[in-house]
Amino acid sequence: MSRRGIGLLGGTFDPPHLAHIELARRALAQVGLREVWFIPAWRPPNKVDHPLTSSEHRLAMLELAIRGKKKLAICTIEIDQEEVAYTVQTVDALIHTHLGERFYLLLGEDNLRDLPRWREPTRLLEMATPVVMPRAVDLNRSGSYGAGGRRENAVMGVPIIWLKGEPLDLSSTRIREALAQGRRPKGLDDAVYAYIVEHGLYREPKTE
Repeated sequence: MSRRGIGLLGGTFDPPHLAHIELARRALAQVGLREVWFIPAWRPPNKVDHPLTSSEHRLAMLELAIRGKKKLAICTIEIDQEEVAYTVQTVDALIHTHLGERFYLLLGEDNLRDLPRWREPTRLLEMATPVVMPRAVDLNRSGSYGAGGRRENAVMGVPIIWLKGEPLDLSSTRIREALAQGRRPKGLDDAVYAYIVEHGLYREPKTE
């Protein structure tokens, strides 16, 4: 197995959870990647008007989430720009600063369904091969699936690398909702949870 590629895993990581780490871990083991780079967004194009935890907090939580885990790293290219960035722009920039490197785009199954609506998806898939982790989703929904809910082996003509293993049903949205209600959600690293509590993140806003 060739160990000569880098997986790119983007997102808000608000907060980072264990499914993010598991996606990276499976990609390293099954695809033979050399490293996985987590790329926290400064502000994603589809969430421009949504409230978002500060970049400083999200970066600090991500550092805690990957601490001590070999072959996992953080790339701050989007946060450093401090402007909305599209994935195709980020991957293009990385290709030009890491000549000869081969990149893989790490996605959850829900992201794969939306991929054709991303900015310049054809060009993006020419630059980075999609590696997808199944999620516990309804396969009868339209998108990256064929008749009868069958998972397709390609998206927009580009082969998909499907990761093996049990689907994971974790979402940052549900984790934030649990935290706002004062509950300890499943799927959070202990150090990340301690950071959230220490800094009072995701608390339900008080009403007068």
